[in-house]
Amino acid sequence: MEVEDIAFLVRTPFNVFVLTGTLPTVGEWIHLVVTRDQNVLKFYHQGILVGSDETKGGATYYGSGTVRAILGGRSTLTQFFNGVVDDLTIYNRALTEEEVKQLYISGLPCSYYTDKLQTTIKGRIYSDENQNCAFDNTDKPLKQVLVVTQPGNYYGITDSTGYYQISADTGTYTVSQLINATDNQFVQPLCPANNVSASVTLKNRGDSVTNVNFANKVTLLPHLESAVNSDRRRRCFTNETFVTYTNNGYAAAQGVKVYVKMPKYVIFKSADKPYTIDKDSNYVFDIGILNASETGAIHIIDSVSCVANITGLTACTKAWITPANGYTLPENSPWDSSDISLTAKCIENGRVQMIIKNVGQAAMADSTEFRVYLNAQLAFRKNYLLAKGDSLILKIPANGKTIRLEADQRTGHPRKSQTNLTIEGCVSSVSDVVSKGFVDVLPQDDAEPEVSINCLMIRDSYDPNDKQVSPAGTTNDHYTSPGSELKYTIRFQNTGTDYAYTVVLIDTLSENLDLSSLHMSAASHKYTLKVSGKEKPVLIWTFNNINLPDSTLDQAGSNGFVQFSIKPKANLPEKTLIENFADIFFDYNEPVRTNTTVNVIYDVPKVINPAIQLNESIIDRVMASEPEVLRGKISLYPNPTQNQLWIQATDATVRIEQVTVYNMLGEKQVISYTQSTTQTLEVKLGEKSRGMYLLSIQTNKGTSIQRIIVQ
Repeated sequence: MEVEDIAFLVRTPFNVFVLTGTLPTVGEWIHLVVTRDQNVLKFYHQGILVGSDETKGGATYYGSGTVRAILGGRSTLTQFFNGVVDDLTIYNRALTEEEVKQLYISGLPCSYYTDKLQTTIKGRIYSDENQNCAFDNTDKPLKQVLVVTQPGNYYGITDSTGYYQISADTGTYTVSQLINATDNQFVQPLCPANNVSASVTLKNRGDSVTNVNFANKVTLLPHLESAVNSDRRRRCFTNETFVTYTNNGYAAAQGVKVYVKMPKYVIFKSADKPYTIDKDSNYVFDIGILNASETGAIHIIDSVSCVANITGLTACTKAWITPANGYTLPENSPWDSSDISLTAKCIENGRVQMIIKNVGQAAMADSTEFRVYLNAQLAFRKNYLLAKGDSLILKIPANGKTIRLEADQRTGHPRKSQTNLTIEGCVSSVSDVVSKGFVDVLPQDDAEPEVSINCLMIRDSYDPNDKQVSPAGTTNDHYTSPGSELKYTIRFQNTGTDYAYTVVLIDTLSENLDLSSLHMSAASHKYTLKVSGKEKPVLIWTFNNINLPDSTLDQAGSNGFVQFSIKPKANLPEKTLIENFADIFFDYNEPVRTNTTVNVIYDVPKVINPAIQLNESIIDRVMASEPEVLRGKISLYPNPTQNQLWIQATDATVRIEQVTVYNMLGEKQVISYTQSTTQTLEVKLGEKSRGMYLLSIQTNKGTSIQRIIVQ
């Protein structure tokens, strides 16, 4: 609204009240909101409450009755409202102060219209093939690259042509591209030089600065990603699962395959692409060649079993893509080439068998920690040490509780710092109470871009339009570790009486989220994405020509969703609150607001809860393996022993270099040893408790892990 004076006049049969008045800059576009709640009138200017008063009149009847509203015109008393109305929305309730603020920040409802006096910054972000810092025919646009200005934090994002536009107020700004962590591996800024931000000045309202471009050099490698999401997990009903696979790199990938593992109680019915089933009952989709920037989708029809008593259990669908992405280790990397994987299954007497296995190319050079949680509370923690191919087997009493195992990777692991696995529903008898709702409160084991896990609770009914976050956070306070990636899913359903031709989702993000970590994942339909806003980024997904049928016509087809992830900013104050909701627009109807998700950023101390503490009896045994080159070439005697033993290499080409002794919990033991030759070594154990110990024997041909028994 372009005005020369702002005021609000309330005229009743009894009195006339002017709430407020102000004199803005001539030619400035103004955002105004007026609310009436009972007899209380409030006036908001640019999202801020600037005045309020209490009427002495009766109820409001617009156009007739005791109160008359004149909008955008001239009152009969004086010209308080003398301007042009650009956009108008009338609500059937009084908005709250926070809703008004969000309305202003997000640009609603004006975001659907073009401001004739827009003040903009425009440019293009591209791969500069000939590195001449000028966009020409040989260059390739970079899509979905975020752009931000300082000050103000005005946001934008590039489209499929690499073009972006940011609307801002008058002033001088620096403009920067935000390269996310994935692209940092492939994208090297060229111009402006040294990744320096561009400087622009917008002198007058309506000015537009163009060609604020960013040239980059890209590395020609593929980078494969997958994302999976299901619309619902409704018992006894047909549901839909969508798997998105993408090459976000800059070169084609060959021999691409996508794997999908369906959860228990979910029945695979059909898919829109050919598939095979491997020996582990995974569904395998042979994609073949996936070109740079190419995205594909697999649409799966499935259903949830009608088995009784499964309502409230969590069904986790896993998807992954091969071949695995390559990585470059930094010089002097401390990683020892070990790699830890986990498996779990329910066994007899309400117990869970969990196996920690080193599937890497070498033995662990030192021990690291594993942790066991019961219903998301820490119950056990110890160190472990495994040679290549070795496994540590745990047998944990569950009796209906949800069991989570976390195992830290060795320092410097190029893909993730830990791996985890959660299992629920293991009982000893039908009388055991099954704990529910704990599977997704902590992060899933999908830190690698190739892997995606989607966990949904099995329900008998659903809110058709909602928002979910994973991890949901522990305790009633939703505590979430700093640095955890928050995966958001916005789900929508057309519950009207006709097709929805356009669906728009608007999500105003918390200022405590790091926009540079924003990553788009799966979606049910094609969309365009815009990023705007000031201070708080606003994400706007537009599903044009979606033609979403109503739920009475096609229950499954009436649903849709979009999924994205983002991380909290680093170094936030302890217990910073991050809330999030979205507004869903179906054609020209009033928006549907989702529920609000809550995460409190707090690193819960890893202190064992004494009430549920487990003891070392859960450690069943170690399954040892030995490198082929050392098999049968290392001998120990005597074994069992009391306080000393001899180690001998029986092959003249094998030289013993060092020996370390650990107990079964991976704790290093104090020993001494005397080496008479490179092939014979005497170990003095000292006074040790009875039991089994592990010897890590380092040789010139690898490391051998041997077991000894102290009597």
